[in-house]
Amino acid sequence: MLLDKKSKILLSIERAINEIKLGLPVIIKSGNESILTISPETANDKLLKAIAKQHQIRLTITQNRLNFINNNNKTTTHQTIIISPQNLKDIPQICGLEEISQISNTDGKSASDIENEAIELSRIAELIPSMITFDYNNEYDTENISVITEEEIQEYKRIISLELKEACRTKLTLRHEIKSQIIAYRSNIGGKEHYAIVIGKISDAPVIRIHSSCYTGDLLDSLACDCHDQLHTAIEFMNKEGGGIILYMLQEGRGIGLINKLRAYTMKEKGFDTVDANEALGFNDDERLFEPAATILKKLNINQVQLLTNNPKKAKGLEECGIKVIKCVPHIMETNKHNESYIKTKSERLGHKI
Repeated sequence: MLLDKKSKILLSIERAINEIKLGLPVIIKSGNESILTISPETANDKLLKAIAKQHQIRLTITQNRLNFINNNNKTTTHQTIIISPQNLKDIPQICGLEEISQISNTDGKSASDIENEAIELSRIAELIPSMITFDYNNEYDTENISVITEEEIQEYKRIISLELKEACRTKLTLRHEIKSQIIAYRSNIGGKEHYAIVIGKISDAPVIRIHSSCYTGDLLDSLACDCHDQLHTAIEFMNKEGGGIILYMLQEGRGIGLINKLRAYTMKEKGFDTVDANEALGFNDDERLFEPAATILKKLNINQVQLLTNNPKKAKGLEECGIKVIKCVPHIMETNKHNESYIKTKSERLGHKI
């Protein structure tokens, strides 16, 4: 099969994502440097013990995770910690898969560029953002191990956004007999699907909402957030206005994925707010990209919008991707006792205009 450069990058990274999710190592190359890396979330103990007999095991974690462990904000770069064979049991605690009870050592050094890209690969795969690395040498049969480059990891998110294509579209009648059309987008090789829900007639500068998927809110009607209300009031508002578009993006938990979002919920049960919960697990407060949303708008021949949001970062993100935001339309929901602190955090720490 003949593939162009962009397709080869997508195929390489998609294969690597699948393999680290299966608990298999992959090789990352950067110039003359190469490392083997495996996710601590999926690696089994037997494999790690076997690796530790032949190699020095290193664990790379984000600065946010290390700052949480050390209860300070002194670290400004991702850190790589050497893990001795007798301390392999510490790995799940260090990277956030288990509660911290006793850790032998978290002293490390700033991660190298190639180790930073290993972390980025874990983010793309929506695994806990930490990676085990060890030296690569020619004794390994690379025919059975995915080999990717630093450049491919860096290019993946940009390419996967730009390569979105319409897969299908169909009419859809929503609650209250609201007529709409849903259009599905995906790339030809891997990545997430995203959707445009087109309501009524579309003007030159339509009202749009970028809505990140929320399994707990949209589907289960959780009271812990305001996502369900925002989605349905946006649909009703657009219907009354004569038209609009919901961009339903599969970016659960502000881009960290559903499982990691549920992990953050367990941190919130201990008193952390939504920002601190994400950072305690090693993530940033918002991991979303706006290129996919901008690409879909351009596919629909829309270059300027009225953005239904309280979040100025969404407007900035679209503007940076070439979509003019004429104005932001406030989208404020009533709070309840279960989401009051969440809404307060969005206002005070994430800059939402609430």
